Amino acid sequence: MRLLNTKTLELEDVGAEPGSYAIVSHTWGQDELLFADVNNPERLQGIRWKNTNGYRKVAKACETALKQGFKYVWIDSCCIDKTNSAEVSEAINSMFGWYRDASTCYAYLSDVTVRQDGALENFESSRWFTRGWTLQELIAPDDVEFFSRDWEPLGMRSHHSVRIGRITGIPEAVLTGRERSKRRRNNLAQLLYQENIATRMSWAAYRETTRREDMAYSLMGLFGVNMTILYGEGDGAFLRLQEEILKTAQDQSMLIWRSPLVAEESESKRRMHYFADSPKHFNLRTFGGQEDPNRFSMTMTVRGLEVRVWKCRCRVTYSTRNGGTEQGKEDGQWLAVLDCSLSSDTLARAAILLEASAGGGIAFRRLHPNVIMIVEPKRSGFLMADGDMPGYRCKIQSVEYDPGDLKKETIILESAQDGPLARGVFPFKLSLPPNKSSIQQRAAYTGARRYISSEHIAFVSVDNPIYGVVFLNAGRGREFLIWWGLVELGSAMSLTHDDRGAPRLWDNSIPVCFVQSWSNLTGKTDFHAELADQLAGDVLNEELRLPWSTGSTPKVVDVDDGLDLGPPARSERPMIPSSVIGLFTQRSQPVVESVCSGIKVRATMRRAEFLGRLACELEVEVVENNY
Repeated sequence: MRLLNTKTLELEDVGAEPGSYAIVSHTWGQDELLFADVNNPERLQGIRWKNTNGYRKVAKACETALKQGFKYVWIDSCCIDKTNSAEVSEAINSMFGWYRDASTCYAYLSDVTVRQDGALENFESSRWFTRGWTLQELIAPDDVEFFSRDWEPLGMRSHHSVRIGRITGIPEAVLTGRERSKRRRNNLAQLLYQENIATRMSWAAYRETTRREDMAYSLMGLFGVNMTILYGEGDGAFLRLQEEILKTAQDQSMLIWRSPLVAEESESKRRMHYFADSPKHFNLRTFGGQEDPNRFSMTMTVRGLEVRVWKCRCRVTYSTRNGGTEQGKEDGQWLAVLDCSLSSDTLARAAILLEASAGGGIAFRRLHPNVIMIVEPKRSGFLMADGDMPGYRCKIQSVEYDPGDLKKETIILESAQDGPLARGVFPFKLSLPPNKSSIQQRAAYTGARRYISSEHIAFVSVDNPIYGVVFLNAGRGREFLIWWGLVELGSAMSLTHDDRGAPRLWDNSIPVCFVQSWSNLTGKTDFHAELADQLAGDVLNEELRLPWSTGSTPKVVDVDDGLDLGPPARSERPMIPSSVIGLFTQRSQPVVESVCSGIKVRATMRRAEFLGRLACELEVEVVENNY
């Protein structure tokens, strides 16, 4: 752990047991004092002379901590080297513990002032209460001391607990429970455990983060899990978070989420996972279950999520826009009652609607994920929808069922997505001529992401055509890399399986291959494994804009080796290729040839079929040229 000395404003490594320190919670501005600034005395002196907002924030935090007797203070903006991906990953996974173990926490509210009469201006509307990272920073410390824009003390979390609870939805017991306990830090885990998963998720439902992935990473500490940090995966991070939580908790409130409504014509094409896409979908107050979790468990399987529920057939009635009603299917609609409640009435239970999977058996998919039903004894057999919203051609009016038909059963919840974006396995091999032994493979990476749909495994598209990276050395300091994959044209992969479920890898897709010299891409001549690993992650995870418009067919382009890594005008995309080295579009056996650093590269992509299975195979041949 790296801390800032409150006297010298110098960074010091204090190891795994830092002792007593203060910690700062804040929202980022435009001129934050960064690690590189503090680590460079000359640069720091210039910033001190300019007296920027970022510098004043850090200086006042150190001054406050020093007055309270602390030698060290921690603040994320300058205590983490954000150019070091390994350090960033370690810090994100450790951050909840750092805030929990701090002797005190200063919450700096840069948009809050104190009026002459002592009243707080903008406290409840402060941006600090809307950011994702500040949620754990509010909860983890033993207590939090708030400060205004001018570093005037505003009081402790325990003093404002009722007000903060009203702002955030966090129960007062979570905010003050440790102050009433002699074993305060040991009590934190117990306080959080008393709130079920959906309730803890609801605390983040109205918060935002700059990067989508951080919405998941900022919640790890609240659920006691750790994850690999993968920027570029988007909402996949939140799905991974829920998978990690499931490994440690048998809590069916994880299924009490509501997705936003979309236009009916697009409903069948959107992804409907059994897990939520975002904490925003957990916007309902829930209460814990009453049953034995061993009898109402949840388990991830190859086919989907195995859940023990009360289940029976039901009949859905819809109200139409013209004032009439419309009945749902005679068969195929089911009600699943979960071990969780949406009210203080422990007999009332939350329920979701299901439809039978095409595979039949115990496999089901969630029906109308924008709706949560409430099963109550006083209205047994007739349900009203909670959370249903206008916007559909049909709106759920009621659900009828026979209470006597409810039985405890184990079902499989599948991910419901029409036409999963199958990419195949994409195995590839590097073929090197025997007389060119100087050519070596340095490293190779693949970037497909799996998800489970029905009874087969498919690979999810993240709007990135690149699915593999291989690093090669051709001697005499010639290092280069090849990116390869398939490019979708228009609605390229909307139907990626035939009637028998076999993947259709070549429909409406174009094979593509980029070749780049190592020196041009990194500015270095020697190969570094750690840099290659980081670079491959960037290539595979970042969205790449290709130099042709959606729906148009690209032509063969021959240009000089080079990438413009800077964002173009009116765009914030981080990596923009300025050249396609070579590209051919034959469907049967595409061949790509290009020249880079005096090396001619020939890449062949072909279909590979064996015993009914179809895959995509890339064969790369490197031939030294007389350039």
